[in-house]
Amino acid sequence: VHVPDAPRVHAALLARGVLAGLPLAAWYPDDAVLREALLVCATEVTTTAEIERFAAALRAELAA
Repeated sequence: VHVPDAPRVHAALLARGVLAGLPLAAWYPDDAVLREALLVCATEVTTTAEIERFAAALRAELAA
């Protein structure tokens, strides 16, 4: 998921109690695209409610 200031967004989502994936900035500091991305995974055991909670928290954080 590409978001501006991904490490800050990651921390903010964690503060909201939302598992926010892995910020890729630590591994790709010189890559302008990947350093602004969160690696997110959903499997067959991820519920629709969990995905919707993540999406709502991400929308709220990006709107702030």
